[in-house]
Amino acid sequence: RGYARFVNVRDDTGATPLHLAARQGWRRCVHVLLENGAIVSASSGAFGFPGSTPLHLAARGGSLDCVRQLLSWGADRLQRDSVGRIPYEVAVKRGHVACAALLNPSSAEPLVWPSPLKFISELEPDAKALLEAALMEANREREKRILKGAKNSLPSPSHSDDGATVSEVLTGLALQITATSITLLTSHARNSST
Repeated sequence: RGYARFVNVRDDTGATPLHLAARQGWRRCVHVLLENGAIVSASSGAFGFPGSTPLHLAARGGSLDCVRQLLSWGADRLQRDSVGRIPYEVAVKRGHVACAALLNPSSAEPLVWPSPLKFISELEPDAKALLEAALMEANREREKRILKGAKNSLPSPSHSDDGATVSEVLTGLALQITATSITLLTSHARNSST
């Protein structure tokens, strides 16, 4: 834990360790840095394109895992770099369709909840693992549905295949995930107390 004070240190180009990890697509490193207090929305100096956030750099590299991780910790998908580009535009320019689909400002918010994921790190390890797995699986399922519709173009959905609005679908999915998470945590609490 002694290294935690260095998570936001900048190099001579203005990049933090989180910028470097996101650009390289090092998902595990991104996760460790975020758990130890890295600033998710820090803008770079001359590194990459000036004003780039870790989310811009993950989008540039096409790292879907890093994009997911950064969004789950509250990265702003509408934050602009010094030329005025949002991460979505960076992903589109580089041809990273999957990243662009998650970052598309016209689509519904990605299915992530920054607050619970930040608090997960304070849970007991077994409960943390169960809840993280449930949330990440929910995101993967949503991404599969998005990508299924993004084969030839970037989606901007307003309705699902069965006529339900995206909002209705996401609300239903959120309720299912919440119920699953509560069930898992309750089950774990019962097992721990016996």
